[in-house]
Formats: sequence, structure tokens, C-alpha cells
Amino acid sequence: MLCPVCNGLASIQESCSSCKGQLIDGGRVTDWIGPYAPYEPIQEPFANESYQRLEAPPAHCNHIIYCPACQQTSEVLVNEWI
Repeated sequence: MLCPVCNGLASIQESCSSCKGQLIDGGRVTDWIGPYAPYEPIQEPFANESYQRLEAPPAHCNHIIYCPACQQTSEVLVNEWI
């Protein structure tokens, strides 16, 4: 599975609920968890070849988004591509 935002294939097009300004992608939430988190490899949840992809639930990549005008952050789920 592939996150289109992490891989530069798409961008987050969301506007702030307060000021309607353009929100900026702050990256994956997992990159903010620990001091070395951005340097850890992305874990593939279904790396086992015997797993049936047709039965897999929709996968999401959780991103932090930031409003530079309001200085507020929130999270958004990005649908991953197969």
C-alpha cells in the first residue's frame, strides 16, 4: 500500500475551519511520536505474501495538518493506494 501524499503523488487540499486558509501538510503522525521516528522504515501492515488483499480493510495514513494563520493543528486520514 502506498500513501500518495507521503510519496509526492498528491497533496492535501484542505482549508481551515476557522479562517478558511490553506492548510499545510506536516507529515505522518508517526514521524512526530519519537526522537528517531522519521528515520524508522515505514512498516507494511500486510507484508506476509499469503495474506489475501481482497479481504483487507481500507488503509489510511494519518497526517498532521497545520494552519499558519491560526496556528492550529489537526489530523487528517489519507486513503492509501494499493
